[in-house]
Amino acid sequence: MSSPRVEEASRLFTSGGYNCAQAILAAYGPDYGLDRMLALKLSSAFGSGMARTGGTCGAVTAAVMVLSLRYCTGEPKGLLPKPVHKKAHRFVKAFEERFGTVNCSHLRGKEYDGTYCKGNNERCPDFVRVAAELLEEML
Repeated sequence: MSSPRVEEASRLFTSGGYNCAQAILAAYGPDYGLDRMLALKLSSAFGSGMARTGGTCGAVTAAVMVLSLRYCTGEPKGLLPKPVHKKAHRFVKAFEERFGTVNCSHLRGKEYDGTYCKGNNERCPDFVRVAAELLEEML
């Protein structure tokens, strides 16, 4: 599924110089009240699997943030609406079904060396696009 936000996320990642998390949050956050520059700042350390550790893919993390922006009311934990959790869980499972994992180092086939997740990003444009397409379906 293509939409202006999917295209914007892809463009931000492939030619805008932003990491995967920044691309997703900057493309979607403003529609849900998050200033674009703040979105870029908030998500900057989530690329390459949070702080370049190879953990959860930044595109997945940012997509969950967008789902929270869209569906959470900001009420205390006891009143947190269940749709936020259900949507986020559904998103993570759909991404895993597509790629087998949400772990950045496994997605990229690279190892964490103790300082950061090294390796090229040749498949990352696909991860960003699919994350954006799945997000479109859930918003």
